[in-house]
Amino acid sequence: KRSFRGPAARHGSSGGGVRVKAVCDCGRNVRVVPSVLAQAPIVCGGCGKPFRIPDAAVAVG
Repeated sequence: KRSFRGPAARHGSSGGGVRVKAVCDCGRNVRVVPSVLAQAPIVCGGCGKPFRIPDAAVAVG
């Protein structure tokens, strides 16, 4: 018998869409879905500045 574990059970993906690299002022980076950053800033624990998507990454296509 198989039990339903939901979309998060898939390996390698949480089903949240295409992730882009967001960087902070000290150079750390995270991969994030752009809509998550649009909801509220993600703040770096190292420098205290928010992660942002570089302009070059937005102009893809």
